[in-house]
Formats: sequence, structure tokens, C-alpha cells
Amino acid sequence: MKIQLLFIVFIAISCGQLNSNSQKVTNSSDTVKKVEKALNSEINVAQNDTTKKIDLQEFWDNAVVPILKVEKNKVITNIEFPVFGQWAEQIGLEKKSIEITINDFTSIYDSVFNKDFLKDLSNKTYKDATIYKENDTTWYSFSVGKQMGQTEGGLWISFYNKNGKFKLRKIQGVGANFYYKGDY
Repeated sequence: MKIQLLFIVFIAISCGQLNSNSQKVTNSSDTVKKVEKALNSEINVAQNDTTKKIDLQEFWDNAVVPILKVEKNKVITNIEFPVFGQWAEQIGLEKKSIEITINDFTSIYDSVFNKDFLKDLSNKTYKDATIYKENDTTWYSFSVGKQMGQTEGGLWISFYNKNGKFKLRKIQGVGANFYYKGDY
């Protein structure tokens, strides 16, 4: 498909353009530059897709797989406190999320990454993760969710790369309270 598109672009450019007097204008160096630009933009798109795939795979292997394998020490080492979002309030803690320390998090680890969380996460791959930019920071995120009667609740978990390590920094609720145990 890309080769066909480039071929069409090349033919269109090679045929020249019409000036205001409907005369054919051909400038071979301009044609070559336009074709090179089209080819380079295709290469950059391909490289960006490849880079994104490599980044997401590395993120998944280093940050998400330890959560799935319940490697608590590794996961906790991958957290940068405070962890932003309203997740502590959703669990029902007295402290706000930004007040939670590493010791607090260690004691509630199984509540944060509970069986519903792990069940939904186990059905995902790195292809379900996303990369986005916020200011000058590149964020790597994934979401988990569960159905609760007629409503859905979910969490959006975000990491950033700090000195070659993916650091969990945000847990954001989406929809209904993911941790709610009552009836809706």
C-alpha cells in the first residue's frame, strides 16, 4: 500500500505542475526533493511505529509483568511517591493518595492490585498500552476495568521513564469506583 502511494506521488510529481498559463513546468531537482521528502516521511512513520512498539514492549516487560507475577518488591521499587490520582480514596483509606508513603503502599499492596485488577490485566498485552506526551514527559499507560451490574469502573495506570526505569506515578479512576464492593 505504501509503495503504491509513493509510486502515485512520484508519477504525479514527475508529470510536472501547471503554471498560471497552463504550461507544463518541470524542475527535476524539485521533483527529486519532493520524492525524497515523501520517502523520508514514510520511513519516519515506520521508525516511529517500530520505536513505539519497542518502547511499549520494554514498558510492559519491566513495569507490568512484575505486577502480574505479584513481584511486590520489584513493583514497589518501580513506584515514585507520591502516586497521584484518587485511588486511595476509592479503596477507602483515611489518607489522600498524595499522602501515601512506601510503607503505607506496602501494607495495602494486595488491595490496590487485587484479584479483579490482576484478572483484567492478565487479559492484556503490551499492545493494549499507550504512550502519550504531557508537557515534556512521555507517559506509558494501561487501563483495567470491571463490569458492576449496569455500570463499569476502571483505573488508568501511568508510568514515566526515569533514568531508564519505568516509575508508576499516577493511578486515576475512570467511571464507577473500581474498588467498590457494594451493589449499584
